[in-house]
Amino acid sequence: MRHLLLVGLSMGAMLHAASFSLVQEGKPASAIVVNRWSDQMEALAAVQLRDYVLRMTGAELPILTMAYDHQFLATWKPGDTLPEVAPYGELRPIFVTWDTALAEEEYRLTVMSECIRIRGGSAYGLLYGVDELLERLGVCLARPERLWWNLPHVQTLALPTCEVTSKPFFRIRGVHHHQSDHSLFAWMGFNRLNYHLQNPPGWYDTGMMAYDGVRPFFISHSWHFWVPRKVLHDHLDWNPVINGERKAIEAEGDEDLIHYQLCISNPELRKYFIDRVLEYLKNNPQMPIVPLETNDGHGYCECEACRAYGATASDQFFRFVAEAATEIQKHFPKVTVLCLSYPPHDEMPNVELPSNVGVGVVNNGRNYARPLTDPGNQRYYDILVKWATALPGRVYIYELWAKEMFEGYPHPFAAVYAEDIKLYQKLQLAGLCPEGLHPSPFQEYLRGKLAWNPELDWKKILKEFCDKMFGKAASAMEQYYVLLENRMVEYGQNLKDLTALSEYVRPIDAAAMKLLEQAAAQAEPGLAVSRVAAEREEFMKLHRTMEQWMPCKADVVTDAMRAANLLPNGDFEQEWKDVSHDTRWGEYKFEIVDGQAYHGRKCGCTTVITQGWARFILNAKGLDTSKKYALYCAVKCLDGAEAGNFWFIPGGMPAQLYTLGNTHGEWYRAVFRNIEIKEDGFTVLPTVHAVPSKGRILWDDILLLPEAD
Repeated sequence: MRHLLLVGLSMGAMLHAASFSLVQEGKPASAIVVNRWSDQMEALAAVQLRDYVLRMTGAELPILTMAYDHQFLATWKPGDTLPEVAPYGELRPIFVTWDTALAEEEYRLTVMSECIRIRGGSAYGLLYGVDELLERLGVCLARPERLWWNLPHVQTLALPTCEVTSKPFFRIRGVHHHQSDHSLFAWMGFNRLNYHLQNPPGWYDTGMMAYDGVRPFFISHSWHFWVPRKVLHDHLDWNPVINGERKAIEAEGDEDLIHYQLCISNPELRKYFIDRVLEYLKNNPQMPIVPLETNDGHGYCECEACRAYGATASDQFFRFVAEAATEIQKHFPKVTVLCLSYPPHDEMPNVELPSNVGVGVVNNGRNYARPLTDPGNQRYYDILVKWATALPGRVYIYELWAKEMFEGYPHPFAAVYAEDIKLYQKLQLAGLCPEGLHPSPFQEYLRGKLAWNPELDWKKILKEFCDKMFGKAASAMEQYYVLLENRMVEYGQNLKDLTALSEYVRPIDAAAMKLLEQAAAQAEPGLAVSRVAAEREEFMKLHRTMEQWMPCKADVVTDAMRAANLLPNGDFEQEWKDVSHDTRWGEYKFEIVDGQAYHGRKCGCTTVITQGWARFILNAKGLDTSKKYALYCAVKCLDGAEAGNFWFIPGGMPAQLYTLGNTHGEWYRAVFRNIEIKEDGFTVLPTVHAVPSKGRILWDDILLLPEAD
């Protein structure tokens, strides 16, 4: 058992009855003491403690240095003097010190009436020990946004006596999110989430991370970083053969948009690739992990040499990984090489992987409304077990719970996460790295708790979270979260499209709204009111789907609205005028078809030949940035198509993505309201993006209109 929690060990009667005062009536009652002989490990933790106490009380605890060793701490007892700290002798000491007897991330917090000892096996353990102390003082950072931070504002700060020893079960507790600022890292560090994932490597500030106890973790798609677009343009033979032709690439363009792979059997390419990695590691000695994952997409080379290099995509990819990892290990023996078990190279290869290789198993496509042990997730379960058995302690799970569900919408996941993480514990995984942030602050609070200790009860954590965040409204909010969880168990499917969202929310809509209204009435003025309001607005995204997605027989579009359409050819009646299309990967047929339209005679049609990514493109100009806009689209899924994707890019704003379907062969209407723009222009992209894998999608009656004043 790698997790140990000991509270209230027998230390005499005074340990149970007394408390330690950090601040009294707005004045320091304690001083933070670090070892003069140490490096920056203690100093970093000491500064964190000082800064939080200052924000909570307005009192700045002095940070003192003195010469002491572990023997001094072992024999020091309340009442003994502290040499070298005059004139602070009246202040009670908070010792912050490393302890080689503890594991790297392990900490021990001892609170007595006369002193506090925070010990850690490293700087990370010390920071986690400080976080434990702060959490016991009422501090809570549930999500990166300040709305979900609790920092009590008090004049007196005291802590009951206790002793706690704790260390994590999982070595890797990562977050893959493209935000990179102090609020993210502060939230991560406080919740003991120790690795920040980004790709490609290089997008990070290690100084900012280190302040909060977060380390860089580089994984996911990186081949375009190691072999850039310009290099591929200059070496045609390094590009893959696809459908019998060597794929050429333009020298200019976004590196992230290289969605095909390399001719990996080419020895000159492999040498260049490995040399680039070695050069990067030489210039970035702080980098503990290097990614070798392929680009994000398909387009694997089909030439005869690559087929001979490996019988399958998995054999080809992992043979190259093994070669690169062996060379990296010679020069940088402490660096870990990471890659993914990711389609189409998710199967176990017939290749032995060196000891410095770790593998992240990606459950791309699994049902997150059911645990991994559910029969419907059998394929994903089997792949994970094979990898975990073959590489014990070197496999982590790369979760996609914010992606496989409907991104940005509430989708309860606590019960499934609590069950899955016990499986990961049983399989002795190295850890887990969810991609993105879950929209629920409770889910993100739970993420850190269970990643540290998988044995905790998620319902008890929910009650703790609600008490901290909602005060007098805690009971109503707890019932609200449980209502959504129970409905998810009943519904049992990913909320991946507007059809699923509306089906999921309809039976619980009235009850959820009633609980949220009750919580709003009970919440005390201040943050609790704002938090209930924020959760209500999140739920309204679900509530609005019943008005946002409907059969066209209940249509809201009128002929007057069509006449005012700001998209010049949103009904496709003018064939290809003002309409274009492109394909990133896969094969598609684009048509303007006659006689199958929802309104008028013509509509756009995307037919899947081979699965990938393709889109129509429509643009509007002459828009007023002071107005908000509404967007309407009619869509029909045919011939086994599961759903279509609908992207739009308001001028100067981030792209938005929605999945439309399944319409079961009927015309449906999607409606998106109150869209803000910062610049003139609006791009609409009726898209097929991995889904559907077959069939046809018809698009029609796409309207962009200003909202009524």
